Amino acid sequence: MLIYLIIVVSFCAIYPLVPRKHIKWLFLALVLALSVMAFFVKPLPTDDLMRYYDSLELLRKKSFAGYLNLQRSGYGNYVPVCGMYFYLISKLGNNNFLPAITIFLTYGSMLWVIWRFANFYKISKLYLFIGTFFLLSTYWYYDTCSGIRNGLAFAVAIFCLYFDLVEKKKIFCIGYLVALGIHSAAVIFLGLRLLTEVNMRLKTKAFNIISLVGIFFGSYIIELLGKVFNNSFFRVLLEKTAINKSRMTDISRGTTIVSLILLLAVIIMCAYMNHRISRDGIEGVDDINYFLTLLMSFTVGSLVSLLIFTRFIHWVIPMFGSLTIMLCLDLNKRKRQEIYSAPHGKSTIKKDISVYRSNEILLNLMIIVLSLLNLYFLCFISVMHSAVFKI
Repeated sequence: MLIYLIIVVSFCAIYPLVPRKHIKWLFLALVLALSVMAFFVKPLPTDDLMRYYDSLELLRKKSFAGYLNLQRSGYGNYVPVCGMYFYLISKLGNNNFLPAITIFLTYGSMLWVIWRFANFYKISKLYLFIGTFFLLSTYWYYDTCSGIRNGLAFAVAIFCLYFDLVEKKKIFCIGYLVALGIHSAAVIFLGLRLLTEVNMRLKTKAFNIISLVGIFFGSYIIELLGKVFNNSFFRVLLEKTAINKSRMTDISRGTTIVSLILLLAVIIMCAYMNHRISRDGIEGVDDINYFLTLLMSFTVGSLVSLLIFTRFIHWVIPMFGSLTIMLCLDLNKRKRQEIYSAPHGKSTIKKDISVYRSNEILLNLMIIVLSLLNLYFLCFISVMHSAVFKI
């Protein structure tokens, strides 16, 4: 999809010219460009967006009282926040605002998190670029355009997770309910967050092991909940997360192979980051680090479910992968700089520094190759290649 590729390449070309403190304005320009692109999308016949456009046409003719009657009758099976979101957008008079506003909110929230994360941990401009490029190359833009609810719900949940786990602003916890109100699959984030909180309070190895093993079988647990609590509340809450679990992930498909390579690379980055944190005694990253560990365990376990695995690879791993990349590269650089001032002999310093430089070169090479591979796949092989944008 040449338009998306042109936007990404333009961002990469302009980025070096913008001072570090003004990168947020470049992010805003990027989000606006992606939103304008989404405004002109022409849905494929099989896309959920075609069905959502029909819903907007109906909602446009309804008063607010009429909308509430539709919601009570279960029209579209939309959870409350999603239903209100659709109703408000229907009043704008043009269906194309739905994908455009969704892309603006989704990419806007993710890039804002990346910007805040980089500032919070004082990450360099170069590593900020690498993390952002990774996100743009691996996040499935067209799936968010066409699917709307999943991508938006996960973006809201990730936005709240950042402020909750990193900046410790607990008021954002209410956002988890907003995410659940957009799509029931966001319940997974709530479960992972609760496990993180319990582990951070107990700090016992036994609970840590139980959590990791349990979350590995998370998709089976979700299915069990759907069967045990077989009532209207859990049918809406768990929705396709449990109901559609039966389809196994086909590892012979090209999309799955690319996804597995992506997952493996992020796991390697997480493992290296864990190594640096435990070995160097890094403080202030325990919560987010443990959450990432649980997330990786759950994602690997979700290979038994095509739907859950696809959702996480398309909308979750790219975002958390970008944060992991930035922090991992930054921790490696910090350690390298620390060695310069350490009271060792010159030969020891040279040897230690060369190790960290080699690590950085290997990590950067892996990230760049993986990002370019995914970007090519997104633009020229995936369903996005067959999408039409009437610009």
